[in-house]
Amino acid sequence: MDREMSQVAPSFFSLKKFLSHVFYGNQPSKMQYKSILKTLHFWRDAPLNEIYKSAIFRVSFKKLTTEPMDLVIKIYHFLGIKMGAEHKNGLIAEVQKAKVYKSEHKGFTKILILKINLI
Repeated sequence: MDREMSQVAPSFFSLKKFLSHVFYGNQPSKMQYKSILKTLHFWRDAPLNEIYKSAIFRVSFKKLTTEPMDLVIKIYHFLGIKMGAEHKNGLIAEVQKAKVYKSEHKGFTKILILKINLI
């Protein structure tokens, strides 16, 4: 999926912070955040292998956020999966719920990305 790192990293940092509190009782170190960011950059920039190019369906984050139902239908078509009426109705309900979703990301993650990039 094509998505800006400034949008992706906060989700991963938030998850890492939550899991660290649950399992270890403390926040991750700067080195752990740096490792996460390095991994995200690797997967974002990883070249596509020729063998798998025919099985790749590129998705833009903008399409996901502006036309989610259309995108899901295209993915099903790409995979050769027929979507029944019941599943389509469930998808419509999920799209409606997503329209009112509010992210819980905090501003510290953007600052943290900048600090990690400076290290």
